[in-house]
Amino acid sequence: MIGAGYGQFSGLLPAAAADEIFGEPSAVVAGTFRPNEVARPVAGGYLVGGQWPLASGSSHATWLVGGCRILDGDQPQLTPTGRPAAQLMFLPVGAATILDTWHTAGLRGTASNDFVVRDLVIPAHRTCWFTQAAVRSEPLYRLPAIALFAACIASVPLGIARHALSLFSALAGTKTPTWSQALLRDKTAAQLAVGQAEGLVRSGRAFLTETLRDAWATVTRGVALSWEQRGQLWLASTQATTQAVQAIEHLFEAAGASAIYASFGLERCLRDARTAAQHICVTPSNYEIAGQLALGLDIAGTLWSIDNRGDAQYLVDRT
Repeated sequence: MIGAGYGQFSGLLPAAAADEIFGEPSAVVAGTFRPNEVARPVAGGYLVGGQWPLASGSSHATWLVGGCRILDGDQPQLTPTGRPAAQLMFLPVGAATILDTWHTAGLRGTASNDFVVRDLVIPAHRTCWFTQAAVRSEPLYRLPAIALFAACIASVPLGIARHALSLFSALAGTKTPTWSQALLRDKTAAQLAVGQAEGLVRSGRAFLTETLRDAWATVTRGVALSWEQRGQLWLASTQATTQAVQAIEHLFEAAGASAIYASFGLERCLRDARTAAQHICVTPSNYEIAGQLALGLDIAGTLWSIDNRGDAQYLVDRT
């Protein structure tokens, strides 16, 4: 998912960098958007150094990306809106050192390690930021990049929850619970858990799919998304993720002691889905912002504005 989602940078980067990075069919980009390190302008680009976490896919990546705050001397460079300027820096994986830091509760196979860079000059053409105009004009690149990435994130726990349902159904057809004469599938608790899980997964997926279809229909008409539509991407992604985790929790409880064994796989589903749900794109704080938007408050200064190119509009006059 990360590798596919990061393919959107092919339309945000200058053409020379897009060709350099994505011209190779096997290209995989790993890294983090978080601008937790700094970059200083130098001739032809930026001098960068530091350590970035969460480079998912680092074990097979060909390129890395890390967010940087831009400094003028020792002071942050500011955008025209008065915010600290930031850029994404793209570098070959061989220019960094990968640190074995990914020892986690879930998603253990993603190799989301830290990487370190020391005094590396990144050419200016290998940089971009989400508020800058896309280089390419296709509809995909008119979508707000991080709001769309939230939908990508949500697809992971939805898929895990679907797998959990398959695991539970197989177990229910063979397991006879302790002190019982009937199979697990004949138990009311098991039937209830499967029904609840199916409802949660299907409704979460439906909300997300409906929202994506609406957004896609809008940008293919050449129209920018409204704040309401952008907000729906964040909200639907968060809701789908939340419901996927809830679905797995129902199944985990109904499976009894079988659920705790690694050989069964349901405990991994729960760990992985809960870990995915910790991503900032789908955390419960998005409900608060969704509430602000629904109540007519201005959300232009919230997290949801990080990928606003200045084209988002409110559907109604809120002045």
